[in-house]
Amino acid sequence: MVASLCFVRRLATARLLPVLLCLILGMGAIAPAGVVLAQAPERIFFPPGATSVNVGGALENGDAKSYVLRALAGQTMTVGAAYVAYPYQISVSDANGALLGAANAGASWTGVLPTNGDYYLTIEPGTDSASVFYNFVLSIVSSAQPTPQPTVAPNIERIYFAPGATTATIYGSVAAGAPRQYVLRALAGQNMTVQTNSSGPFRLTLSGADGSVLGYTDANQPLTAPLPRTQDCYIYLQAPAGSSRANYTLQVTVANGGPAPTATPLPRPQTQRITFAPGAISATVDGYVNVTRPASYVLRALAGQDMTVQFYGGGPYRATLTGADGSFLGAANSGAAINTRLPRTQDYYITVNAPADAPASNFTMVITVVGAAQRPTPPAPTTERITFARGEVSAIVYGATPQNYVLKALRGQTMYVELFTNSGAPAQVRIVSANDQPLGSASQSAAWSGTLPATQDYYLRVASPAGAGSASFTLRVTIY
Repeated sequence: MVASLCFVRRLATARLLPVLLCLILGMGAIAPAGVVLAQAPERIFFPPGATSVNVGGALENGDAKSYVLRALAGQTMTVGAAYVAYPYQISVSDANGALLGAANAGASWTGVLPTNGDYYLTIEPGTDSASVFYNFVLSIVSSAQPTPQPTVAPNIERIYFAPGATTATIYGSVAAGAPRQYVLRALAGQNMTVQTNSSGPFRLTLSGADGSVLGYTDANQPLTAPLPRTQDCYIYLQAPAGSSRANYTLQVTVANGGPAPTATPLPRPQTQRITFAPGAISATVDGYVNVTRPASYVLRALAGQDMTVQFYGGGPYRATLTGADGSFLGAANSGAAINTRLPRTQDYYITVNAPADAPASNFTMVITVVGAAQRPTPPAPTTERITFARGEVSAIVYGATPQNYVLKALRGQTMYVELFTNSGAPAQVRIVSANDQPLGSASQSAAWSGTLPATQDYYLRVASPAGAGSASFTLRVTIY
């Protein structure tokens, strides 16, 4: 209730913001020396011919941020707010301060604009954190164009099994435009079974960190897949457009596999790298697929770019788009398209599979990659002290890079550090002593363990590569 009242107060302030700014700027000539006037909203401009733009930044010390843009009566505005690391809200108001709507982080708002003029977007933090990162996609289309439905990039939740257990159960909800994604570690030769019980429809896709698609199914239908290698496995849930929010129970079972099947395994397809001609933003590829011969392609693209993969001819077949980090970005059947905004700079894999008993078919694929969102400059890291609950040997903290932590430990104790990247750029944690002597590092793919040399404070410095942007992460520290 307190958080809701805070948002209401902030939205009331947002309605008066344009009027207050005019009064403040009008009095600028008589403001006494040393008085800092409120900053005017930052104006948003669209690239030539574009109907959408990506905007990101950070809110410092609980402050708000405002943007303004020009739009016409009858146009449709869509604001899709990604959940980066902490909650926030974007409110939309007209030039008179009338509130048109709002979108919380991880959701979107769509509305038809009533008049020609300026419109204001005010971003308010939903937490007392010193730094709240935000990122949203703003789209403006005329009434003759279809309303875009931006898909907010999901947060990745890691699944853990209780000691000795082979099954874990997770409860959640999924809605159109707000997919859910989970990750868990499993071994080569094991079998994974995923069973859902849901009140509404969604599509479930299981993929590996190497970009391979291990299977897909619908809500309330089980999926069992043999795991070809030891790696992280990703479970992606996506609700169809227009569907209401659905609650679900997700049960994941991982067990050792039985005897090897006698049937000939499906061959892993050779991956063809796609390159664009100099200055081009698209490439056309002709392919062939049947039940024993899937097609696989890979291309390099940048964080913030928009990729469209359009398929023509042949069928039936199903194509999936995944990142080299294992993230699932979309799927399409023959004759359809995949549209997505790319979360990071890396290789992206397009895999085309034909269903059982389907005839072989030729197809044409057109890949288009445009734009590149500007990254906000990350703030200087802060230092937070980690404390353990009474009787516990582990502590879990959540944050966004760059971030430093400090904790007290004793000589001869063993420290075990695990880092999980939830979204955004890659991240790494460096472990150093009180005199800045390096002890080791950990990342998404490798934990760190070491015996501590002295009784003192130890520092854990979490950062992303220079120029790669910020990462949302989960850090677990164990001392025994």
